Amino acid sequence: MTADPSRFPRGAGRFTDDLAREDALHLAVVRSDLLHGVIEDIEVSEAENLPHVHHVLTAADLDHVPRIPVRVGPTPRLEARLQTVLAVDSVRYVGEPIAVVLAAAARDGAAIADAFGDAGSSISELPIRPETVCGAFSR
Repeated sequence: MTADPSRFPRGAGRFTDDLAREDALHLAVVRSDLLHGVIEDIEVSEAENLPHVHHVLTAADLDHVPRIPVRVGPTPRLEARLQTVLAVDSVRYVGEPIAVVLAAAARDGAAIADAFGDAGSSISELPIRPETVCGAFSR
């Protein structure tokens, strides 16, 4: 039996977010608000002690996760530049993920992720060097 494809334009489609389970956790991404910087510290203990928060993950928790591959196929000269799932030592663009919050309710995780940048992370801004970016692929 195939699903009715017209259910989505009619507003009758169901998405993962429509599923309700009491034991479900919601993930919210903490993102960098700087274009370029060095991650000095990511302090998770205060956020993890908040009600409804189950865990806060940083790159240190995901060191066994492989880097994100290049979509066009293996490119040996780019191997050293493959991106990690969460920023490790520095941020390279606004919105780069630096941590994730697992919380009992989506609104709790989102609120904590929004506030996390102010209290939970310390990133020192670095100058932007366009010549570095342009020269990276010319070798």
